[in-house]
Amino acid sequence: MTELVEISEDVSFIGHNSEVRLLGIAPLSTLVASVAADNTVRVWKTSTGEPLKYIVEVSGAPVSHIAFSPNAEYLGLLSGSRVSLLDVSDGT
Repeated sequence: MTELVEISEDVSFIGHNSEVRLLGIAPLSTLVASVAADNTVRVWKTSTGEPLKYIVEVSGAPVSHIAFSPNAEYLGLLSGSRVSLLDVSDGT
């Protein structure tokens, strides 16, 4: 817990502003993705607990499923009948 507090001081923003509804773990367990009730998506490094430096806001229907690609380069998001791919490296 102490490490997370120290990291939060170094990162300009951390976490979500509403409760987390979904979690997804990358195949090699190096990353975890979280989706909050406000449809924001964060990706976290499991080795440090540090979030990557972006938040993605998904418009439209709530995100109902998330899954990493086999190499963890992309995160698939299902929102209503729309599928989106997130580039994990930069959040685009």
